[in-house]
Amino acid sequence: MAPGTVPRYAPVRADVPVLVGTWGQQTAHTAARFAAEIKVGGSANPAMAKTMRAWLDDATPADDQAGVVLGAVTVVDEDGALARRVARTEIAMYLAVVAALDPNVDIDPELLARIQRHVASQEHDLAGGDLLGRRVLPLLRR
Repeated sequence: MAPGTVPRYAPVRADVPVLVGTWGQQTAHTAARFAAEIKVGGSANPAMAKTMRAWLDDATPADDQAGVVLGAVTVVDEDGALARRVARTEIAMYLAVVAALDPNVDIDPELLARIQRHVASQEHDLAGGDLLGRRVLPLLRR
């Protein structure tokens, strides 16, 4: 838009809150100056929330800090077994990427490699099957 351009209507609010998604410390530091919230996508790891909070605390004064949002997989179905199977499959697809980004993750390298191979081969049910009988959150704790 050209400088001085104004809308022909009354704005609903003066400021539009911005949410920035990142897993990186440098991006978090930059976004902390203007974003209302920083989202760590594909994670429900409380340790990563603490890590992101620490990065933001280092970047901005206490009275001007962005919120931290984690976005995880949610599956709802009346068929509990089906919901758990679909959730494992969805989580495995995220885990294939997120495990390398989260500095708090401690996962068996062989399990992760197997999941990554399945995801890369579009074998999502097999990737989810690798998580069968495992509690996912403990896999993500160091």
